[in-house]
Amino acid sequence: MSMRVFFRQPGTMIATLMMCQLALTLYLSFTLNIWVDEYFSLFATEGSMRRAIWQSIHFDSQPPLYYFLLNLWRMGDSSVLFARLFSVISVALATYIIYLLACRLWGQSKVLPFFPILVLNPYLIWAASEIRLYGFLLLECALLMYFFHKAFLHDDRQHATRDRLAFFALSLAILYTQYYAGFLLLAGAFALMVLGRWQELKVYIVGMLVVGILFLPMIGVLSGQVREVSHTASAAVSAPGLTESVKHVYWLLQGLLFPDNGIAGWAAVKDWIVLLLVLYLVYLLVRHKSCVITLPNMYLLTLLFVLAGSFILICWKLGMYYTQRRHLAILFFPLLGLWLGYLCSIKQRWLGWLLLAICMATYANALMYKYVPPVKYGDWERVAGHISSSSHYNAPILVFRNTGALPFSTYFKPTANIIPVPNAFGLDHFDAQSPVLESEQLLIDMAEKLDKSSNHFWLLTYATGSWLGVDIGARFVEQFVETHCTVIEQKKFVGTKVRLVRYNQAR
Repeated sequence: MSMRVFFRQPGTMIATLMMCQLALTLYLSFTLNIWVDEYFSLFATEGSMRRAIWQSIHFDSQPPLYYFLLNLWRMGDSSVLFARLFSVISVALATYIIYLLACRLWGQSKVLPFFPILVLNPYLIWAASEIRLYGFLLLECALLMYFFHKAFLHDDRQHATRDRLAFFALSLAILYTQYYAGFLLLAGAFALMVLGRWQELKVYIVGMLVVGILFLPMIGVLSGQVREVSHTASAAVSAPGLTESVKHVYWLLQGLLFPDNGIAGWAAVKDWIVLLLVLYLVYLLVRHKSCVITLPNMYLLTLLFVLAGSFILICWKLGMYYTQRRHLAILFFPLLGLWLGYLCSIKQRWLGWLLLAICMATYANALMYKYVPPVKYGDWERVAGHISSSSHYNAPILVFRNTGALPFSTYFKPTANIIPVPNAFGLDHFDAQSPVLESEQLLIDMAEKLDKSSNHFWLLTYATGSWLGVDIGARFVEQFVETHCTVIEQKKFVGTKVRLVRYNQAR
């Protein structure tokens, strides 16, 4: 079978690309070490259902549905790979559902050539390999958009009632998964107003009132969490101005379409690409307006505008910590759908193929940049292997920041040798001040208490920058090493610096 015939068969092409996504995400799920946030998920869901719900509300400050489902899922197998499999399946289903929606919006013949842009997007690959709520949230978003189109934008009324009930049920589920999802529901109302669907808007508002009533049990919890968030260092220290918030969200959106790849000058190249795309859009609006101003494009544009505005407001008021790229799951499919709509509107075939080639090259570079070597930040499995193979493997191990001791303990035994600095990070309540090292003297006191038969110990320094806008005191660690220790050996891993040091008595 020739390549031309192969790619003219939609089913074969879709299946092949979906298998590529699954192969990649399964490989990464099997290979990657866990990082600290994944440890939180594993800890929360390895015990009882009550504990999973408690951790979701009181530690992660999130609604409990994801931890509830993950706890049920892990009853079959408690391994890291099986936990990640929940996200792998969620992302694969979300990808296919968005493909079905895109075919309804623009037609299969237009969408099919650009399907690789969806299925191999690095954000989806990342979400599939995370033991966090983002993969499941993407599945809910995909289903929500699919049923919104069927229930409120499609003229076939035969199954309207059934589709609307499904949509409102999904709306309630997504609110019990992440609070940010409320902005997606708000955006749906704005989309109906922009499109002049007034009868549908009335039904939408009534349905959302019912959803809101069913969400009332979480309102008290949410208000307490909002008060707590407003007192974190992120809100007090790192909240930027409005202009910087706009730039920050724009940079995040740009990175979802054209991911970072570590190449010098890539940011400037992305700016030029966006400028050229805007100029071509102006050309389309002048020459082919009817192909651009369509119901699908206006629907997705409204979603994107409302969601982007919401994240700008969050960034402005609470700080950049609460608007990192991982938080944009609810915005990802509206943005990517609008990008697909843009590509489907292109009149010059060569330009479409050129943009497809640019996207694929960008994806390949981004995936290699992020996953070669195939480790996550902290690189805890290789760190544990390095220490275990040393003749000093029995020496105490001091870990700074203290949160790093949690995922490290998954790979290194005995855990009794692991000493978090400045103290153990509590898992019953999230404390932003816990990792802060306030003085060099604390390290001296800890070193004095170590086994005197050997003055050697391991020092692991991880994520030593500011956290939630707080200086965690990394300079005290370096002062301690320079003044009171002799470095015997050191090695850098991805995100972690490992040093074997000999402690010289305090002067």
